[in-house]
Amino acid sequence: MNCNRIFFLSVTILMLTVYSCKPVTQLPVADSFRWLEGTWLGSGGDEGETWNYIAAQDRMEGMAWKMVDGDTVTSELMQLLYRRDKLFYMAQPNDQGPVYFEVTEHGSDFFRASNPFHDFPNTIEYQREGAQLKARISSEEQEKEFSFIKQ
Repeated sequence: MNCNRIFFLSVTILMLTVYSCKPVTQLPVADSFRWLEGTWLGSGGDEGETWNYIAAQDRMEGMAWKMVDGDTVTSELMQLLYRRDKLFYMAQPNDQGPVYFEVTEHGSDFFRASNPFHDFPNTIEYQREGAQLKARISSEEQEKEFSFIKQ
């Protein structure tokens, strides 16, 4: 093979590689979920969630916590993020591994995420009503509701 054919073949392969790559798209996390941002406290003040928008990665990051006698006894890292072109709610309780729930519905003040393969919960829902945030985790057998006020 001469140098021109090798060069042409290399350029062709490079162009096919570049054009076959999926373009990066703007993720709508900022537009769809900034309503979660802030600190939310439960009615007794012993549990709550804090959510922040991470602009560099276009994701929401949250921390849920519960206190007993002034000590944090449980905490959970949460995120709303894109993976493999799908929107997920990720929960990582205490020092356990992350569990991903696909966001199946969302609007200007609510979202629903599900993972039918997880034991409990299978579904996670958040709904904002003014200064109040309601969260519900559920499966076919049980459900638990949380109510928070924005601080």
